[in-house]
Amino acid sequence: MKDKLEKQVLHTIRRFEMVRPQEKVLVALSGGPDSLCLLAVLAALRAELAIEIEAVHVDHGLRPESADEAARVQDLCARFGVTCHLRRVDVSERVAGGYGSVQEAARDLRYAACYEVADAVDAHRVAMGHTADDQAETVLMRLLRGAGPTGLAGIPPVRGMIIRPLISVWREQILAYCRSCHLPFIEDASNRSDKYLRNRIRHHLVPYLEREYNPKVREALWRLAEVLRADEEYFDAEVAERYGSPQLAGEDGPGWARVRAAGLRSLPLALQRRVLRHAYARATGRMAPSFERLEAALALAGPRARGGSIVELGAGAYATRRGPWVELHAEAPAAEDKRRAEKVKCT
Repeated sequence: MKDKLEKQVLHTIRRFEMVRPQEKVLVALSGGPDSLCLLAVLAALRAELAIEIEAVHVDHGLRPESADEAARVQDLCARFGVTCHLRRVDVSERVAGGYGSVQEAARDLRYAACYEVADAVDAHRVAMGHTADDQAETVLMRLLRGAGPTGLAGIPPVRGMIIRPLISVWREQILAYCRSCHLPFIEDASNRSDKYLRNRIRHHLVPYLEREYNPKVREALWRLAEVLRADEEYFDAEVAERYGSPQLAGEDGPGWARVRAAGLRSLPLALQRRVLRHAYARATGRMAPSFERLEAALALAGPRARGGSIVELGAGAYATRRGPWVELHAEAPAAEDKRRAEKVKCT
């Protein structure tokens, strides 16, 4: 089991070209079974991959036992000869300031801490412990929320400096590996709480679907992500090539982007939507708005769209038709422009 899982992870690392020889990998280490398995596997593979490993543990300050857990994580790192960096973040203060839910605040602060440490130690990659189960649950959760192909492509194995070497490994494999290596992982009680949507999906919906509809539903969801991710990679390359073509004449700068309306509406609908999402990302640095908002913005490319029409895209961003262009802006237009424009509300 031990050697088999390590070979499986090695295959994933090489398939997605996650690391190169002589690079330093920073492992995000919570102390749970997934991240601890990741640390152990990368430690076992570091000579073959010719990489250097360090770890970072982020204490979110949400549980009284977090200080003891940080000490345990340091001991585990010492077992593998890995330097461990500790960072403490204040999730409660962030939430009290109106910054989303506890989970959202914890995730953002955790990623920020990982990037900070990676920069400080000159790490080339940050390794996260997301698993095949996480992938299947993410796809199902996004399906319930009405996501399109991009969302259903799930968690990317590589995004920027983030790598996920366990993305093809199932939870039962990880637990078996931890047992075989006598790894004393930490149990986070919040993972058992049904107040979080992901936990409800994990504890109730997935078992129900396995029992009543498809005993291999997790594998089916994982395969769906694999197929759609390949499709999205193709479309991303297609959109990037077309964006700057004479047909679209796409261009952008800080806080704005624009494409030719006639060129946009001449494309197949699938490419129209993707081009507009691409322009939105370049203008705002954010993921695409809701389907309804994007469709309203797409209507601005129509031959009968009125100049000056505005579609609100959320978070201050908006789209407008100006002459032959569909423009996207990260910030709300000036008040005088808004008074002159025909405002199209999108809810």
